[in-house]
Amino acid sequence: MSTDAPRADIPTRITAATFALLAERGLAGITMSAIATEAGIARQTLYNHFPDVDSIIAAAMAEHQNDDLQALAAMLATIPTATGRLDHLTRHTTVTAAQHGTLPALHQGLSPAAQQAARDYDAQLRDMIREVLADGLRMRELQPTIDPDLHAVLVHHMLQGAAELAAERPDDVSRITDTTIGLLRTAIPPTT
Repeated sequence: MSTDAPRADIPTRITAATFALLAERGLAGITMSAIATEAGIARQTLYNHFPDVDSIIAAAMAEHQNDDLQALAAMLATIPTATGRLDHLTRHTTVTAAQHGTLPALHQGLSPAAQQAARDYDAQLRDMIREVLADGLRMRELQPTIDPDLHAVLVHHMLQGAAELAAERPDDVSRITDTTIGLLRTAIPPTT
């Protein structure tokens, strides 16, 4: 790789290389040398941006999750109903897991910073769910027995379970998604 690559492009190439290596080799197969080679940069260039593999994984996760949450929020803003937004959250969660897997299996091997990035993502996703439920109550679309705080935690856990199933059985993602949506509509019934 030539050393004249735009400096702003290098962190993006590093995080992309890290995700590619995670998918190919798993957490144990990632080294600074492997990341530098995959990104097409010198090891010293890599060290100029990140001190170690853990910091790269934490930054890559935070960047990916931030992008995912922004895209998800933009899409949810276009859906007029709470039930429609819950359906979309379910589809997004299961399809993403079927395509890319899930991180729970990696959590034991992640650095504290990367584990915190995963917890932050989960908290922000729960907040989105809570907001969808609160909006549904304000719009009188959902039953008044819905407790946005409690139900957001329960829905989040259901979505995590659906994501794990979809990651294990990507060929069955449509059925997993439809079943999860059906369960959510039973647990969080709209007003009639």
